[in-house]
Amino acid sequence: MSEENDHQFKRILVPVANPDTAPALLKLALALASPQPESVLAIVVSTGDTEDEINTIQAVKLITAELNGDSEGIKLITRVSTSVIRGILDAAREENADLIIVGASRRQQGEFVLGPIVENVAATAPCNILIYRVGTDPDFERIVIPADGNQSSMVAAQIGQILANYFAKPIEVVYVKRARETYWEGRARLERTLEGVPDRQFIKRNVVAAQVPVSGILSRIDSSVLLVIGISERSTFEKWLFGDFIQQLLNRSPGPVLLIAFPSPKEKRVRKWTNIRIHAPSLTPLEQEEMAWYAERAGFASLDYLLLVVISAILATLGLLLNSNAVIIGAMLVAPLMQPLIALAIGLTTGRIAMILRGASTLILGIMVALLVAVALRFIMPFTDLTPEILARGSPTLLDVLVAMASGFIGAYATSRKDIPSALAGVAIAAALMPPLCVVGLGIASGRFYLAFGAAMLFVANILCITFSACMVFLWLGMRQIQIEGPKQQKLLVTGVWVALIVLVAGVVFVLTLRTNQTRIIDTQLHKAFPLAEIVSIENIPQNPIQLIVTLRSAHNIVQSEVNMAQQALRDTLNQDIHLEITVWPMLQGS
Repeated sequence: MSEENDHQFKRILVPVANPDTAPALLKLALALASPQPESVLAIVVSTGDTEDEINTIQAVKLITAELNGDSEGIKLITRVSTSVIRGILDAAREENADLIIVGASRRQQGEFVLGPIVENVAATAPCNILIYRVGTDPDFERIVIPADGNQSSMVAAQIGQILANYFAKPIEVVYVKRARETYWEGRARLERTLEGVPDRQFIKRNVVAAQVPVSGILSRIDSSVLLVIGISERSTFEKWLFGDFIQQLLNRSPGPVLLIAFPSPKEKRVRKWTNIRIHAPSLTPLEQEEMAWYAERAGFASLDYLLLVVISAILATLGLLLNSNAVIIGAMLVAPLMQPLIALAIGLTTGRIAMILRGASTLILGIMVALLVAVALRFIMPFTDLTPEILARGSPTLLDVLVAMASGFIGAYATSRKDIPSALAGVAIAAALMPPLCVVGLGIASGRFYLAFGAAMLFVANILCITFSACMVFLWLGMRQIQIEGPKQQKLLVTGVWVALIVLVAGVVFVLTLRTNQTRIIDTQLHKAFPLAEIVSIENIPQNPIQLIVTLRSAHNIVQSEVNMAQQALRDTLNQDIHLEITVWPMLQGS
């Protein structure tokens, strides 16, 4: 069998929460598995109901032992997860599964519904998937495949032939021709369906005349027939026109039904070059809806949000004035600024304009409150010295952009993964936002506008980079724009916000790259000029000329000529007019 038609799988994952359907699913998996030990993984996902899960595991152990016999084809694994859906998808990714086989049952009233687990796994699975619906009888005697010559029916024919060989059952492909078609047109479609199928000369072909395709298929089956159906991705119009074909077969077929959802050749080529995307923990449709609900709540400026902003701003301001890392970290634990930022990022990713506006307005409100708190504390507790913690926020560099990008990544990722505490992400984002915001307030209140400008530049850069990074994570996890309802101006607004965000992030990276190079040159020249001194702080005041206020700690005297030479070296290197002011802290060394 050629590589394109090879449907023997190295790693098959079979969720077996229901012991009644587990034998049929595991038998299918053994039929499709490559002949190697432990190629079939029977998985039980634990969500906290220990007693029921222990009983399920014991029942599945007996089933796997009976099916394995002397071989080791089936291995039982367990996963602890926040939901069954997430446990299955994570296990498929971690175990590098190339096929998932899930089971579903017919409702008592006759209507067949896949259910949220099967629907979400099928929509988000990182590999091929088979959906098995049990029939009235546990076993089958024949295999029937509806065929029309398309790619999905060709895959179904190959899978059906593998099952027929494994279970030693006869197989038949059926084409339902309309009144305007000839018998030989139907035969041609059947032959096209069987291209590449080994031993196809032993497969029975049947052309059935019927006005309704479902009736033609049902006329060839009974409760002893396994119906194998291929599913293909089709246009919206085709789904509307033919969408009830599979649904009717699932509802009306008395025997078991196997749905095969395999990628098209084009999708296979895309997967080949996008392995990093395929192995991403993609969000299911249900998880994406939960994310949207979270964003709706997080974007609301509640009393709790405002209270936490006030407390965190007080702690951050006091920590900056006291030069205390411990107090600043306490402010990070309290700060709630992650919530509106994540809501803003989700709104941008999914194109929800109301969510964008709500997240942005809540964020702006929090910024204004924090600034007022910092300004008020400046007048209550006057300060004259600039602590290293304050100076660090007033001179942003390219490294701060990397910190913001990392903060946005963990903020978005932790929000989408329930097993990661969101408080950790909140601390990361607060580290990039609340301290520089409070420095802006302190700089404005004390008249040090250059300090406020530098901290404001850092704060804006962090906002932009966190939002951009979070949007990229949500796109990586599979979130996409919803169908935007409303006037065309709304769609253009979302596109415009995206373009503005990308342009601003690029501009921030460019400006901070220049500042980083300038800071590196200044630091290098100062080390050359004062090799025996320790640089405590550098205050860069952007005026004409640029004023550098440098604090050194030294055991040796520093004379005016050394300062003059250092100033000239900086002017020559930066090609700018610079005024250098040196403050020396004497350091005594023991004899």
